[in-house]
Amino acid sequence: LDGLAERCAQYKKDGADFGKWRAVLKITSTTPSQLAIQENANTLARYASICQQHGLVPIVEPEILPDGDHDLQRCQYVTEK
Repeated sequence: LDGLAERCAQYKKDGADFGKWRAVLKITSTTPSQLAIQENANTLARYASICQQHGLVPIVEPEILPDGDHDLQRCQYVTEK
């Protein structure tokens, strides 16, 4: 997020109306950890706040990768966390 405020200000001057940030989490039997989930949520929130401070609509996308051998229940569990 270093320098994001300055970039957002410039993007707004250049005519942008929104900004998008994607945070990808991969599922295994031990990941993502609770810490990884929390840190990604905090980063998305900070990004959204900085965008809003500069008049941009934030679009944040926490994404769970479908890759791997996990079942639907594990995917649902991680997604709901």
